[in-house]
Amino acid sequence: MNLKHIAAAVALVASTGAIAQSTSFVSSLYVAGTLGYAQSNIDAGSISQQVQELGFTGVNTTTSDGEFAWRIGGGWQPLKNLAIEVSYFDLGKPGYTVTASRPGSLDAQIKVSGWSVDLVPQYDFNDTWGVYGRAGYAWSESKASFTGSGNFELLQNSVKETHNGWDAGLGLSYRINRNAAVRAEWTYYPDLGGEAMGGSFDANMFSVSLVWRF
Repeated sequence: MNLKHIAAAVALVASTGAIAQSTSFVSSLYVAGTLGYAQSNIDAGSISQQVQELGFTGVNTTTSDGEFAWRIGGGWQPLKNLAIEVSYFDLGKPGYTVTASRPGSLDAQIKVSGWSVDLVPQYDFNDTWGVYGRAGYAWSESKASFTGSGNFELLQNSVKETHNGWDAGLGLSYRINRNAAVRAEWTYYPDLGGEAMGGSFDANMFSVSLVWRF
């Protein structure tokens, strides 16, 4: 075997190794689409107290806490039991309505969305079923729009607040085949909203996801 043959063999081995590494990296990537329901715990009592302190009487606050929610993202699973996910989430528009005997009413809708980067530890019971968790950094943006009537005169119709926080969750996964899986998950997002919109609140998202692996 001459030097040309040796060089060709080395090049073939190197290219084969590079292809294998590339294939392994691609197969550890996945995307996930999530649909669900977000339950926010807006504090109606606290909002009523704030309005009473402004001089209103007969104050009553009702909340609309349950909203359609969704999330979309992608992940990289370098280890069998650990992945990293980056996601965009939208928790809908929870809100509240305040009425008073002065009289008048105040309506607020709060659109909540953001980005998260999570570690996702997981454990497979077998080739089909598994459990997983998530915990990481979450950046959220809350945009509130207000509508007032009667004696509720508004100085501004909208406010926006952002928050650097965290999220956490638990889930159950079912693998359909090598590429596709379905997940059911509970995710917790704390410290949403802000003082300018009546106070901060938390949200619990209950969802179903479709995961596709490359």
